[in-house]
Amino acid sequence: MHHLQGADELSDEPVDSRRSIGQPGSMSARGERGRALRRVGSNRSLRRLLLAFAAFRVAEFAVWITITAYAFQVGGVNESAAVLVAQLVPAALFALTVGALINRFGATRVQRSGFVVQAIGLTASAVVLAADGPALWVYAGAVVAAVTVTVTRPCLSVLAPPLVDGVEELTASNVVVGFIDGGAGLIGPAIAALLMTFVGVWAAVGAMAIAAATAAVLVWSLPQITTAIAEDEMGSVLVGIRTVLRTPGPRVLVLGIGVHSILIGALDLLAVVMAVDLLGRNEAFAGWVTASFGAGMALTGVVAIAVIGRERLAFGIVGSAIAAGVSLVAVSFVGDRVGALLLLVAACGLAASWYELTSKMLLQRVSRLDLLGHVFCCVEAMQMAMLAVGSASVPFLVRWFGADGAPAGVGALMVVTIAVLTPALIRIDRHARVPLTEMAALRGTRLFGPLPAPALETLAREAHRRPVPAGTVLIREGELGAEYFAMLSGRVQVTAGGKVVNELARGEGFGERALLYESARSATVHALEDSVVLVVDRPAFLTAVTGHGPTGAGAAAIAEGWTDDPLR
Repeated sequence: MHHLQGADELSDEPVDSRRSIGQPGSMSARGERGRALRRVGSNRSLRRLLLAFAAFRVAEFAVWITITAYAFQVGGVNESAAVLVAQLVPAALFALTVGALINRFGATRVQRSGFVVQAIGLTASAVVLAADGPALWVYAGAVVAAVTVTVTRPCLSVLAPPLVDGVEELTASNVVVGFIDGGAGLIGPAIAALLMTFVGVWAAVGAMAIAAATAAVLVWSLPQITTAIAEDEMGSVLVGIRTVLRTPGPRVLVLGIGVHSILIGALDLLAVVMAVDLLGRNEAFAGWVTASFGAGMALTGVVAIAVIGRERLAFGIVGSAIAAGVSLVAVSFVGDRVGALLLLVAACGLAASWYELTSKMLLQRVSRLDLLGHVFCCVEAMQMAMLAVGSASVPFLVRWFGADGAPAGVGALMVVTIAVLTPALIRIDRHARVPLTEMAALRGTRLFGPLPAPALETLAREAHRRPVPAGTVLIREGELGAEYFAMLSGRVQVTAGGKVVNELARGEGFGERALLYESARSATVHALEDSVVLVVDRPAFLTAVTGHGPTGAGAAAIAEGWTDDPLR
């Protein structure tokens, strides 16, 4: 892996001050990404974890539409909505305990236990379906499986960093996860549709039970990983709620993300309504409707790089919300034309996925770095709750507007809501600072270069510029470290024990080791000429490097690499 060439690393490797600062479009950047992706494929433990996640996501998408279609066949739209809510409400409540479970039992054990329980619940449902047993028992198995779905993503975020060889590989694994999400949204429903059509509902659920069991086998031999959580998960949710309620930016954006979740929750059931009542097909065809939405999601994953570095996001958020809503309104007018309906649903999937992506990116821009994890914990809870609201709303929409008007009702809600929120979104976006120069400086360092763009942007907002006249001592050997530095201009010299060991220029960073280990500085750094540095204080640095979710950028892997290096 690459190590940071900083004052705490005492490297005597020559510095090329003209080297690329890692712009995303450069040949060297593309080469690094390609090598990192290849390392993901050759990392056996990480490969098993990602394959398990892929099996899980395919099963999740497939089972969701299969059980919804089955409930619709048994009891119509009302029963389908009730079953969806019955799965989502306990899942939302159980999600609040996942952090504590990981803290107590370790992520590996919680992850494999979750997959096992999913497999058991789905197997039970498949057996009851094959035996033509009571629908209530089918639903019970589905609820058990749905509740344990909530452990998978938190466990993935804990398990991945210790398994990778550096932050480049971790970032590459996050890219793979994004592609898995988009692909599973297409593949899972398509498999469900095929099995329901040609074999039966029991086969679709049974196949996904096998997928969940396969995921359990894949993660069974992974090393035991534990993590210390300072606050319990309920505390995090409460902090997030208070932060959202008191801060206008997060408040508006979390509301907007919640509206998006209402649309997604409604679409889970609307897919069946479209298949049966609009297209005159059977319930199994709902799998193809959902797969077309997944195709739009997958396309978003491919083109999402276009949003990186964009200074303004509000018009993209508003435009994608209107596009998603208008697509659904148009669905109500296509009649029984299959191709037109599937194309509109795919367009809705693309627009809705883009809306969620840009909304969450703007939320990161306006949230304090130290509270970002709490805010997104609140977002997760809001999304689960609003999915249930969306599912529960469909029977009322069908009753009020008919089956053909229900999609238009959901689409109109999206358009009207975003119209109300547009002035606030534009105002929030206008005042959200986009630190492009600071991002470029941090991107140029080997430590922060591989960070995902949203995380890098959030960290850059916490940094500040500091002019450094020639001769100024920035850090002194033996002192405790409180700041990390990235060079913006000029040159500095690194000495240890009175010996010159390096010179650093633009695109270099230094000072990280003392912050990670709470140790004394191992070198002195002074300016050789008038310079400008970007300064990140210790709390912001540690939050970015060891923080929550996918931005927990491999601190364990980095630390392991340093302790193995005799120079450090």
